[in-house]
Amino acid sequence: MAITKQYWTAQNILDRVKDELDLTEETFVDDEELIRYCNAAIDRAEQKIIGIHKDYFLSSESLLTLTYSNLDIGPVEITGLDPNDVVLFGGPWPSDVLAGDEISLQSESYDTWYTILSVSGDTLVIDGDPSVGAGQGFQIRHRGLTSGQRRYTLPPNIYAHKIRRVVYANGSRVYKITRLQDWKKFEIKAISDINSGSGCYEYFLTNDTPGQPEMLFVPSPSETGDSVTVWYIRQANRFVFPVADPNNILDIPEAFNYVVEFVKMKCDIKEKRLHGQVQSGDYPEVLLEMNEMIGVLQEIVPDAENLIEPDFSAYEEHS
Repeated sequence: MAITKQYWTAQNILDRVKDELDLTEETFVDDEELIRYCNAAIDRAEQKIIGIHKDYFLSSESLLTLTYSNLDIGPVEITGLDPNDVVLFGGPWPSDVLAGDEISLQSESYDTWYTILSVSGDTLVIDGDPSVGAGQGFQIRHRGLTSGQRRYTLPPNIYAHKIRRVVYANGSRVYKITRLQDWKKFEIKAISDINSGSGCYEYFLTNDTPGQPEMLFVPSPSETGDSVTVWYIRQANRFVFPVADPNNILDIPEAFNYVVEFVKMKCDIKEKRLHGQVQSGDYPEVLLEMNEMIGVLQEIVPDAENLIEPDFSAYEEHS
């Protein structure tokens, strides 16, 4: 019998908190506030985990280029297909919007990206079931290198710009794309702008627009294709409201008890403040569960397959 891996959900956490604090009938704290407390606990657990186990949230993704942003959608009609939807927009799409690109819609807070399956005039065939309305904005992004495109968006869920490795792989040509980190990077870029080269790519990070850090390639790519992979540390999953959202998964199972105790602490503090009482000390349960989580994580970091067995042959030969 197959065993499916079990992850804790936001609902599991809230049920546990309400049961242990007898909050089922209480109104001083609602589910939306409890979700915020959960995310505050996840913030703290995430910081500890990345400090202990740097590859815990290791992920990879192709390069991203944001080609259009916040453009208005004209009259819209959605025709349901199985499994895809046809979205008819009020104007023709630009010629550089291609199949394989991805679109995100303002009506969904740009949180969900849909793969574009085909583009023809006013018709866009996408993989998914979006919420679309006239007069709303959209964003389109392209995956992979684009000839003449120097700037590329970092993965949207990257943690603190933590890139582990950038790899170029095209047929038999594979190499690490090095990050330029000293003051010479500006001169190197200026020289490459004048003398176009065909050597290995390098990159450095820019942060011109708040919330939109980018990778700047040197030299500017002269090819188009999905040949560059970014290995990076992603953020831990955060919860959203409503609680029953299927994406509300705690992807740090070791932190379940810590998150529960942290949320219980926040509820206790709020309730006592509402009644003019003093909070209950330092809440040792929260610190205990944090230490337990750290202990578990430290135990899983060593990998025996990376150890080299001692060579005792010299002793055996002389025995």
